[in-house]
Amino acid sequence: MKRKTWKKKYTWLLAALSGVLLVGVTFAYLSAMTDPKENPFSFGKIKIDIDEDFDGWVTKEVRLTNDGEDNVPGVVRAMIVVQLKDENGDGINGDFDPDNEIELVYDANWATYWFFKDGFYYYREVLDPGVTTEPLLSKVQLADDTPDMREKYKDVTVEVVVMADIIQAANGAPEAAWDVYVTGTTVSPTP
Repeated sequence: MKRKTWKKKYTWLLAALSGVLLVGVTFAYLSAMTDPKENPFSFGKIKIDIDEDFDGWVTKEVRLTNDGEDNVPGVVRAMIVVQLKDENGDGINGDFDPDNEIELVYDANWATYWFFKDGFYYYREVLDPGVTTEPLLSKVQLADDTPDMREKYKDVTVEVVVMADIIQAANGAPEAAWDVYVTGTTVSPTP
């Protein structure tokens, strides 16, 4: 009887070793026969350029251009901030009220191409690389163009700072980051 138990143990051990050997040989064979594949992954690089034509009080045209290196369509937005500076370039506070005394005059068709949400102006179309938006602003002026207001602002430099962002249009990025929605090539504030 002892002899049969010994044979059973070695038979199972031999079968297990044969299985391991078979798997190892198969893996080695397949590894030698299959070329490795590399799957490089990189983030799309998109960049927005601000195109401005500003001559002081009359003209302030603002457009944005998708200057992406990787040909990635994007959703663009801009924030506009008015800053007042004295002749030394220092910020002015006090008696000046740029929110009520300085008027940003938007392009006549701005609402056709842009919408305003949460402090930003969003372009209504996905912007392909190399494409420039329609204008957002057309000029900056005194809200009340009177001799008194002209005198008040005569030594003041008005700076209209445009800050712009772009994010890839695909994979729900605009919705997740900015709560705006892309359907086809249309960008909207609601789904």
